[in-house]
Amino acid sequence: MRAPSTARFTFAAAAICIGALLVPAPAAAVPQQETQTAQDTAQAPAEPTPIAASDIASRSESTNSQLREFRAEVTADPVLDDIGEQLPEISAARQELLDDPRNLALERSTMRRLEELRADWLRLGNLLDEAEASLADRSRALEAWRDTLSRLDEVWQVTRETASEQEYAQAAIDRINSTLTEVAEVDAALRDRLDELVTLQTQIAAERTQVTERLAEIEGLLQVAREQLFVRNAPPLWRSIAPPAAERAVASKVSETWAAGVATLRAFARDRDARLLLQLAGFVVLLLLLIALGRRGRYDEDHDALAGYSQILARPASSALLVAILASLAIHPDAPPVALELVALIGVLPLLRLLPRLVHPSLRRSVYRLGALVVLHRLNSLLLIDTVVERVVLLIVTVLALGGLIWGLRSSSAAGAHARGWLGRIARLAAGLAVPTLATSAVANALGYVVLAGLLTNGTLMSLYVAAVVFTAASVLDGVATLSLRTRAARRLNSVRKHRELLDRRIGALIHFVAFFAWAEPTLELFQLRDGLIDFFRVALSQRLTVGELSVTIGGILAFVLAITLTVLLSRFIRFALAEDVFPRLKLPRGVGDSISMVIHYLVIGFGIFVALAAAGLEWRSFALVAGALSIGIGFGMQNLVNNFVSGLILIFERPIQLGDTVEFGDRLGVVRRIGIRSSTVSTFDGAEVIVPNGNLISAEVVNWTLTDRTRRLEVSVGVAYGTDPHRVIEILLEVVNQHDDVLQRPAPVGFFDGFGECSLDFSVWLWTTSLEWRRVRSEASLKIHDALRDAGIEIPFPQRDLHVRSIDEAVIRETRRGEGERDAKS
Repeated sequence: MRAPSTARFTFAAAAICIGALLVPAPAAAVPQQETQTAQDTAQAPAEPTPIAASDIASRSESTNSQLREFRAEVTADPVLDDIGEQLPEISAARQELLDDPRNLALERSTMRRLEELRADWLRLGNLLDEAEASLADRSRALEAWRDTLSRLDEVWQVTRETASEQEYAQAAIDRINSTLTEVAEVDAALRDRLDELVTLQTQIAAERTQVTERLAEIEGLLQVAREQLFVRNAPPLWRSIAPPAAERAVASKVSETWAAGVATLRAFARDRDARLLLQLAGFVVLLLLLIALGRRGRYDEDHDALAGYSQILARPASSALLVAILASLAIHPDAPPVALELVALIGVLPLLRLLPRLVHPSLRRSVYRLGALVVLHRLNSLLLIDTVVERVVLLIVTVLALGGLIWGLRSSSAAGAHARGWLGRIARLAAGLAVPTLATSAVANALGYVVLAGLLTNGTLMSLYVAAVVFTAASVLDGVATLSLRTRAARRLNSVRKHRELLDRRIGALIHFVAFFAWAEPTLELFQLRDGLIDFFRVALSQRLTVGELSVTIGGILAFVLAITLTVLLSRFIRFALAEDVFPRLKLPRGVGDSISMVIHYLVIGFGIFVALAAAGLEWRSFALVAGALSIGIGFGMQNLVNNFVSGLILIFERPIQLGDTVEFGDRLGVVRRIGIRSSTVSTFDGAEVIVPNGNLISAEVVNWTLTDRTRRLEVSVGVAYGTDPHRVIEILLEVVNQHDDVLQRPAPVGFFDGFGECSLDFSVWLWTTSLEWRRVRSEASLKIHDALRDAGIEIPFPQRDLHVRSIDEAVIRETRRGEGERDAKS
C-alpha cells in the first residue's frame, strides 16, 4: 500500500519546516554599526504627507471626530479622579497609623502587636500598589494619545504649508486652521492630565517610601522577637498577679483594644468591599447548590449510598458558611489579625453544627471541648492583650487542652475510630506531638517565657482547630462532588455514567491532597516556621548542577518533572473527555476521532516539553549543538526512525489503516490495536501482538479487509451424490444461510451449481457478513448446511473409484476359487 506522492511531499515539507523552526539559524556576520543603522531606519517615523485639497473636508471631519473622543476621555478621567480622591484617604490612614500608640513604642511591642501593625502597613502598601498600577496603565494610554496628536499636528502643519504654496481655496485653509486649533487645544488638555498624573505618581512614591521604611523596621523587630523566643520576657506568673486595684486598668485596656479592633475592621471592610462582595456571592452560590442537591427525587439510584452526606444536606447554610470562611484565607491573604480572629470565632458555630455528626460518636465531646477552648482563647487574644489576665487565661486554656488531649489519646476508640489512611496517620502523629508541646507551653508561661508560651499554645490549639475546619470543609466538598455526580444532568455524560466510581475516588483524593496543604501552610505559619522553611527550600532548590556547558538548578529539575507530569495528566484527561463525551456525540467517520485524539495528545505533550524546558531554566541556545548533532545522526543512523515517524503522520492523517481494522501483511492476519507515531501494534488471531514499524505499513503491500466497510464475502462448498435434484440442493443452501443472524440480506446470499465432479455434484454458496468473527460465521453456516442436507436425506458421498481389470494370472484364479470353496464348506 503506497501513499500518494502528494501526501509524501506534504509531510516531508512539514517535517523540514518543523526542523527549521527548532534548529536555530546561524547568525549572519553583520557589522554592529550597520545593524544599528538598519534598526534606526526601520524605527524612524515616515515623513508626513500633505493632504490633497479634495480630501481636506473629509479628513478634517474624521480628525475632529477623533479629537472629540480624545477630549471626552481627557476631560472626564475617572482613573485619575478616583486616585486623586483616594490619595488623601491613604495619606490620612498612613498618618493615623503613625499616630497610633502602638507605633510610638515599637521596640517594646509584643510579637502579636508587631504582626498586627505589619498587616496594617501591608494593606496600605497594597492600596498604593493598586494605585501605581492604575496610573501606569493610564500613563501608557495618555502617551499613546499624545503620539497620535503629534502625528496629526505634523500632517496638518505640512498640509497648511502646502496650501499656502499652492494657493488652496480660502475655505480649505480655514478648515485646516480650525483643525490645527482643535489639535492644539486637545494637546494642551492632554498635557495638563499628564502633569496631574506625574504629580499623583510623585505623591504615591512619597507615600510608598514611608510605608517601605516602616515595614522594614517592623520586619526587623519581628526578626529580633523570633530570635528571643527562648528569652524570659516577664517575671514568673506567681509574681505577676495584679492586685484588685488593677481591674480598672485591665478594663481600660480591653476598651482600648476593642476600639482599635473595630477601627481596623472598618478600614479593612472599606478597602476590600469588592472582595467581600465576591466572597458573599460565592457563599450564596454554594448555599443554593447545596439546597438543590438536598432535594429528594433528583437522583435516579443509590439513595442508600448518599446517607453519609445527609447531615451536610440537612444543614446547607452551615456547610456553605464553613467553606466561605475557609476560602477567606485565600481571598484575603493580607487580612489583619483582628479580622482573622473574628473569622475564627464565626467559624466555631458551623463547625459545631457539622463536625459532631461527621466523626465517630466517641469523638463528639472532644469536638465541643475544642470549640469552647477556641472561643475562650480567641476572646483572650482579642481583648486581653498585654495583660496579666491574658497570661492566666492562656495557662487555663493550655491546661484544659492538655488534659482533653491526654484523655482523648488514652481512649483507644477515640484515638483511632475516625483516623484512616495517610491522613489518619498524620493526625495521630500530630496529636502525639501536641501533648509535649502544650506541656512545654504551660511550664514556659509559669516561668515567664510568655512569648514562647503564647506561640506554642496558639499554634497547637489553632492547628487542631484548622484541622477540624479543613476536615469538615473537605467533607462538604466531597459530598457536593459525590452528589453532583449522581444528578440526572451528570448522568447524561458518558464519562460519569461509565466511570462514576473512578471519578469519586479521584476527586476525593484531590480534595484530601488540597486539604492537607490547607492545614499544613497555616500550621507552619502559626509556629513561625513557614518563612524559615521557604528560605531553606529556596536555597536548596537554587543549587546548581553543571555538566559541561549545561547548568541547571535542582529547582529547575523539579519544575521540569512537575511540568511533564502535569502535561501527561492533562493529555490523559483531554483524551478521556474526548473519547467518552465529545466524539460519541459527533458524526465522525471511523478512525477520525482516534486520529484527532492522537494529534492532540502529541501536541499537548510537545507543548508541555517546551514549557518544562522553560521552567527548568534551560536556554534554547544550549540546544544548538544538540540540534546539529541530531541532524548528522538523522543523515547517517536515524533514517529508519525518521521514515517511521513520517509514515506515522501519514497513517494519522491519510488513515489508510485505522484502529480496529483487520489487516493482512505477509503471512500474518490480525486486528490493528494501536497506531503510534513510530510503530503500530497488530493483534493476530493466534493471540500474539506484533509490533510493526509504520514504514512497513506504508511501503509494503497491506491488505485491509475493513478499510471502507466491514462487509466480507464467505464461500461454503459442498458435494452431493449423483442422482440428487440440484434445484433442491440450492434451495436448501439458500434457506440455511438466510436464517443465520450474522448473514446479510443485502447483498443477498447466492447459490451456485459448480459442475459435475468425479464422485459428486459440486455446489457453493456465497454469503456476506460484517462480523469480525467471520471464521465463526462460516463454521456455523457449514454445520447448518450439513445438518439440513442430512435431514433432507441427501447424501454427501465419499470419493469413489471404478477398477477395470484387463488380464489376470490363472494360478491366482485357482487359488481364489479354492479359498471360496473352503469358506463355503465351513459355513
